[in-house]
Amino acid sequence: MNLVSTAGLIVPESTHTELQSSADGEEHRRVALSRLISLNKPEIPVILLGTVAAVISGALFPLLGLLISSSINSFHEQPHELRRDSRFWTLMYIAAGVASLISLPMEYYLFGLAGGKLVERIRSLSFERVVHQEISCGTIGARLSVDASNIRRLVGDSLALIIRSTVTVLAGFIIAMVSNWRLALIATVILPSGGLQGYLQIKFLEGFSSDAKVIYQLWQNHGHILLIERLVYYLYVSVFGL
Repeated sequence: MNLVSTAGLIVPESTHTELQSSADGEEHRRVALSRLISLNKPEIPVILLGTVAAVISGALFPLLGLLISSSINSFHEQPHELRRDSRFWTLMYIAAGVASLISLPMEYYLFGLAGGKLVERIRSLSFERVVHQEISCGTIGARLSVDASNIRRLVGDSLALIIRSTVTVLAGFIIAMVSNWRLALIATVILPSGGLQGYLQIKFLEGFSSDAKVIYQLWQNHGHILLIERLVYYLYVSVFGL
């Protein structure tokens, strides 16, 4: 029988392979996005309103840069023109602040409401399925708490962040192309290198914890054997006075 050493434990190779395959199977198990959309279908109007709020909040950041760069030119004008333009830009800043004050809370509230309804629906469906299975109470609580909350992050926080970031990038790119297309093209060429660096960093950090679940399961399943062996060896030493 072949043995494999993992995290200080000597276990059969078949056990290690089984745990590794189960971990890989759980890792590659993904929930279909269409299934989540169908479960969240009653909240489609809420999600659409949240999308509008996310678009507004995402466009405010590049528009603020445009306002700052445009308002600076007013300081080089004549006094009567400076007074007139300063009032105009002041009103524009106030309008941008009011739009941000309304859009951001509305975005978080609407996506949070849609995510909360989805969590409630998923927990109800999960409880109906899990309660008829031979499973421990702790696992039921974990499934109802952790899994539904993770899906809620996908529908609520992640979706809002994706929409806001996409609108920010698109609005910034359009403003940059209109203002100075040469500098915009240079920045566009350099931008993917930053994304590639972030992707490689994430993959590099994930490599350190790829076998963490397998190691934990090995310790959970075979750690008591190691503990018993250590206690037996300690008794041998105590009995024989070694």
